[in-house]
Amino acid sequence: MEGERVTIENNDKKLGEQIGKGAEGYIYELENIDDKVVKIFKESVENKENKVKYLVNHQMNSPQGTKSPDDWTRWPRNLVFDTYSEDFLGYTMHYLDDSEFLNAQVYAEDHLDHSETTVKDRYTPAINLCLTVLWLHEYGYAVGDISDQNVRIRDGSVTIIDCDSFSIENVHPGAEMEAFRYRPPEGVGSTHTSVKESDLYGVAVHIFQFLMEGTHPCQARGDDNASLPDAIDNGTFAYSPRSDPGVKPPEWAPEFDDLPESIRIGFTQCFVHGYDTPKARPSLNEWLGALTSELRMDLQNVPTQSMDYDVELSSDSGDWYEEYREDSQEETGTQEVVSPTDTEAGDAGTDWDEIRADYSDDDTVSTSSSSTSTGSTSSTSPSSSQSTSSSSSSDDTISISVEAVQAIILIAFVLFAMLLLAIF
Repeated sequence: MEGERVTIENNDKKLGEQIGKGAEGYIYELENIDDKVVKIFKESVENKENKVKYLVNHQMNSPQGTKSPDDWTRWPRNLVFDTYSEDFLGYTMHYLDDSEFLNAQVYAEDHLDHSETTVKDRYTPAINLCLTVLWLHEYGYAVGDISDQNVRIRDGSVTIIDCDSFSIENVHPGAEMEAFRYRPPEGVGSTHTSVKESDLYGVAVHIFQFLMEGTHPCQARGDDNASLPDAIDNGTFAYSPRSDPGVKPPEWAPEFDDLPESIRIGFTQCFVHGYDTPKARPSLNEWLGALTSELRMDLQNVPTQSMDYDVELSSDSGDWYEEYREDSQEETGTQEVVSPTDTEAGDAGTDWDEIRADYSDDDTVSTSSSSTSTGSTSSTSPSSSQSTSSSSSSDDTISISVEAVQAIILIAFVLFAMLLLAIF
């Protein structure tokens, strides 16, 4: 369509060179306009006009009014029509330079080598991705196709593109996932809630790749299922103490044990327990709480999307530990860990009691859960039992001390009375 005329807001414009393409359309420059491009849908793509019209009519407000939303997404700005037939063709959006805004996986592989970057370099895009997706969720959108092609990184900041594929709550629910690499085992689903849950899986995959030099969490060697799609469908996670002994992480992968305890267990929570129970996956708030606390700083001191974006961080990442604490000690011999999170408490958005109940009825229940449920109805952890025992001992000691003092006072009173009798 290069050179053809289109109508944008009742003005005729000329399409320039094609500079990109995706599963559903092509990206063209606009002649004599440098800061905008046009996405023209393929003829095979149907039923997009109403959805794009909704997005155009509901422009995103920048978080706290501090930055343009174009720093966070490439939001549809104007509808585009064929000048002659007046058929709907696509929409305009602000230009994104592929040489600056890199594919997220490429960025993780080429720019986050552990020998050349700091922990802060690797955590920053992870934090910013959580912020961006959380922002969208709060406005009633879910990404769905959260692939590395649609997540772009520039110096640690994150921009999500292909907004016309978003799920829109109560308006256009559901989304299609083109990239299997970020699709959860259960699929994306057709409801807005299921798409939001799938976003949590995709975000966790990206976080893992940012921290592990681009390695996918399900990549492994020694697995009979050689392909990555099969590994994802089977829930392969070679870093779990409970994984098949014959399944090992890829040789090129960095040491998983070098990651902080809270982050490692967050991944295990997502890719092991979350395999059967999507609700078990850490929330975006929980990831933000864990990532920022491991950096020993709050959100305002991290190079984020918007320095004034107000978000409640969860201090409940300690819940990640409860399902694994005894399990980890039995299988790896590690000491009991203490939650590192010291950020301001926020609503984790997850019903952990419900999840634990699900585990107790599930074959994937952890060793600690099964051991506490066998022969006893109590779910008290060893540390809680010790605390209770210590408390009881302390109460007994206090009780004995009071009785001793009372006896001493009585004896002193009797001796004093005998002394008085002797004198008089």
